[in-house]
Amino acid sequence: MIHRRLALYAVETDPLVDIYRTRALAVEVDGAGVPSDVTRRIVVLVREQRSGAENIRAADRHAN
Repeated sequence: MIHRRLALYAVETDPLVDIYRTRALAVEVDGAGVPSDVTRRIVVLVREQRSGAENIRAADRHAN
């Protein structure tokens, strides 16, 4: 069963990861540690992404 799941991942999911990375829509999170530490890392990255997106939108509004 695990071999089938890994094969499906390689065919169906892994290519999407590459697409998201090339579009700067994916970030990697260190999943080691207790869940609260991993959650904190994820929250920080999401906030950084949102902040960056908001800055881009604001710059676009001022340019137009």
